[in-house]
Amino acid sequence: MVFLFFHTTSTKESLGALANLASGSSERQIQIYKAQVTRKTVSLLSDEDIDVRRSAAALLMNLAPHAKIKERIVEAGALKPLTKALKDKDEILKERAAGALANLFNDHSANVHAGFQQAPEMIQSLVA
Repeated sequence: MVFLFFHTTSTKESLGALANLASGSSERQIQIYKAQVTRKTVSLLSDEDIDVRRSAAALLMNLAPHAKIKERIVEAGALKPLTKALKDKDEILKERAAGALANLFNDHSANVHAGFQQAPEMIQSLVA
């Protein structure tokens, strides 16, 4: 399954499938994380295809509830592209980016501090 994520022409479907698998399951979140998709997923937040960006944000949102993984997502550089996504014209992407940030910050003060340091402009975007 994860092998397809890197080798298929249908990246958005692979990301979407992984996002659905990660939803609500700590065990599956760990399996997906161990497949080393975090950095690739973060990089896809800048893809030209809106569906790929939406799916990447959804996967990060669904991986982020896991305490250990949320730290790795921030280390992979997700805060700035998620903040940029908050300003996108696409409402679905904005919603998923906000959800990913909420999950990254929930019960994790170090991530909150990192978010404020790396992308303080996110506050205005979240308020808007």
